[in-house]
Amino acid sequence: MNSPNNTIEQDNKNSFPEDNSEGTVIEKKAHIRIRGSMRTDVGKVRDLNQDSMLTMQLTMNECSEFIQPRLFIVADGMGGMSDGEVASSMAIRYVAEKASESLLDRSCNFPIDAKILSRALEYANEKVYNYAHEDPSREGMGSTITAALLIGNRLLVGHVGDTRAYIINTEEIRQITEDHSLVTRLLKMGQLTPEQAQNYPHKNLIYRSLGPNHPVEIATYEELLKPGDIVLICCDGLWDYFPNEELQSIVTSSTDFDKITAQLVDLANERGGKDNITVIIFQLVCINKE
Repeated sequence: MNSPNNTIEQDNKNSFPEDNSEGTVIEKKAHIRIRGSMRTDVGKVRDLNQDSMLTMQLTMNECSEFIQPRLFIVADGMGGMSDGEVASSMAIRYVAEKASESLLDRSCNFPIDAKILSRALEYANEKVYNYAHEDPSREGMGSTITAALLIGNRLLVGHVGDTRAYIINTEEIRQITEDHSLVTRLLKMGQLTPEQAQNYPHKNLIYRSLGPNHPVEIATYEELLKPGDIVLICCDGLWDYFPNEELQSIVTSSTDFDKITAQLVDLANERGGKDNITVIIFQLVCINKE
């Protein structure tokens, strides 16, 4: 399922804000505004777009005093024919379904943490795994996935594969997720230098994804966004064409996020477009007292 390219706008108006100073957790009811953009493109080489992306507002149960969360997902499918497209579409659908169900079913005292996304990704993995094993022709189908849940200024991330999430501002760019790839493992073991990794012939080989194996190990992360932070989620068809410094420069160059996502996709295509290209960027613009 490839959602259309569009602008992300969310405006939640409630009472009770917390102070928006650096380091303060803001997750109870407040007036918040999110801006962003998402875009996907088939690229210059592939016939099918096997990426999927999603943004949606989730709802908590009636007793919740928390800001209604927003879910952002990028998934990069793998498999022959249309199997990759099916896998990525299933992945985002079932992650969204399980995350939404968990938030609606939670008790008032149940903590909200990244385990919500871990359970959602495990659920999606089981669904893709079972579907793939119904037919031998679907062997090897699967999907990478990075899912981010924004609650106030808390960012919860669930991740499998080599799609990525970054936090970017004018001071730095920081990759939140760690690629489940051979080249990353070799880098950590000291068997490759960063320069060698750039031209490593198997740098896109991954050892973990949703679908091929059940169960699967899910990586989770929790971050606290500061004023000015921008979150970028993308597939390897985008990040493979940009050094971190250039990515930071482009993302922080304008508040017109539609322009930024278009520029990133256009540049990735100009530089080869060998894979599908998908990107979501968003920013928590303000949390105001009323």
